[in-house]
Amino acid sequence: MRLSVLSPPEGWHFRDLDRAAKEIGIEGKCQIEVSHFEFGSLAGGLTSQTRDFNIDADMVFVRTMPAGSLEQVVFRMDLLQQLMVSGTQVVNSPKCVEASVDKYLCLALLSAAGLPIPDTQVSQTVDQALKDFIDLGSDVVVKPIFGSMGNGILRLKNRYAASVHFQSLIEMGQVVYQQRFIDHG
Repeated sequence: MRLSVLSPPEGWHFRDLDRAAKEIGIEGKCQIEVSHFEFGSLAGGLTSQTRDFNIDADMVFVRTMPAGSLEQVVFRMDLLQQLMVSGTQVVNSPKCVEASVDKYLCLALLSAAGLPIPDTQVSQTVDQALKDFIDLGSDVVVKPIFGSMGNGILRLKNRYAASVHFQSLIEMGQVVYQQRFIDHG
């Protein structure tokens, strides 16, 4: 079986999957070849009769979705979908990846499932973001809507600092995703 992991080779995701795959190889009966593949190198082609990809694997394990332009991210998701249609098993389907990398969508799904979530506001203007900041108690955690491992998270308790940060986010074409701070002891 050829397993390709969409992850940088130096990341713990790839190293641990490679280790586990080697451990379950059963005396030559089950050969698992693990390779890494980075999203930025994905390519695909379509004709009326064929789908062609530069990734050749029996299974693709999607562990990360790196930052990219809207076009890059949409293409990556489309290519994963086409891999599935062509018969390649994709672990962490495009739908699952989308729900896990988009904090707003993920939170909406958790809320719809009846799970408790922190009060959250997302806005696209500084004025609305400041109103939300006050409505959330003037003590918020601001997060990038796409991101992981705590990167880009900031706690704001000061209206002036919030205003400056919100302006910066808006100027960079981002949304302001803020949640009421919950003291967790």
